[in-house]
Amino acid sequence: MGFLKRGRVELIVDQKIADKIRPDSMKKFGKIVEQCLADEGVDRPSMEDVLRDRNYALQLQDGLQFENAGCTGSDDNSMNSIVKLIPSQSSRVLESNM
Repeated sequence: MGFLKRGRVELIVDQKIADKIRPDSMKKFGKIVEQCLADEGVDRPSMEDVLRDRNYALQLQDGLQFENAGCTGSDDNSMNSIVKLIPSQSSRVLESNM
């Protein structure tokens, strides 16, 4: 896990595909792995969170994170579309503050 802590997730990815993965997507996948390997179970994400974050990482890979959001201005509808694409960590933070 040392590679993850140093932000060097690309060093543990198969070199045959590493150059095909967008850096932002690879970083998100690395973060998912890091969270799943937490020592304490309460610090690990739920499977729902893992799936949501994985889908977000795939959107980053496909370059769809803003294209599908329909973000053309600052109106509420475009902002709501972007919020739906944000990974799950925000819900865990809110729960822990209660």
